Amino acid sequence: MALAVVHVGGTVTGVSAVVSDSWTSTAASLIVCVGQTFGSTGSPANGDITDSKGNTYTLGTGFYGGAANVGIGIWYNNAGTRGAAHTCTYDPASGVQNISVVEITGQDLTAAVYDSTTAAHLKDVDGLSPFNITAAAAISGNQIAVYALADASTNNFAWTQPSGYTNIINQPNGGVGLVSDAAYKINETGTPTVGATNAETSAQDVQVLFATFKEAGAAAPEPTWTSLPRLGMASVG
Repeated sequence: MALAVVHVGGTVTGVSAVVSDSWTSTAASLIVCVGQTFGSTGSPANGDITDSKGNTYTLGTGFYGGAANVGIGIWYNNAGTRGAAHTCTYDPASGVQNISVVEITGQDLTAAVYDSTTAAHLKDVDGLSPFNITAAAAISGNQIAVYALADASTNNFAWTQPSGYTNIINQPNGGVGLVSDAAYKINETGTPTVGATNAETSAQDVQVLFATFKEAGAAAPEPTWTSLPRLGMASVG
């Protein structure tokens, strides 16, 4: 079964437990959430993402730091409880927050769905656009890549996603100091270098994440049966 995205959504510039849009989620799907915060006082952790179905979300990769206190993380839940009126909540306990949600089908249904070998993080120090990040290892097989960026700035950024990527959310400046972006690409390959671009070069404390999730393995082939010739019975004289 090939990878497919069946829902994207999110909420930008929320404060204190920002809640995503509500949708009807699909049985046995993978839900990936990106959380971005400005003014947070701690690192991303398991428990920062919850949902209305009581699922547990695992932090795949996340970082926090810099004088501007920018935090960013990618969490996921694989084949949990699904259904109508599904919402996800990002609550890192402090700061201005964004949440992005992408729901995926056709994924590996095991705990190995998250490819820890490819995940990468960039903390920008030069303020130069594009904000490129390279996968930490070559992507094996068909995978879906998630790219996310958070920046503390009052500049009116207008992010352009990496080539070939589809937007989840695109947050310029909401007047609260957090600007951010999240996007995905199905069937990313190789060891890609990707990056969002904008018209400004005075970025502060940019945090960029890259992560991939695996497609379901090919089904085992059906057994092949070969007819054997019928053996005759020797006559008894």
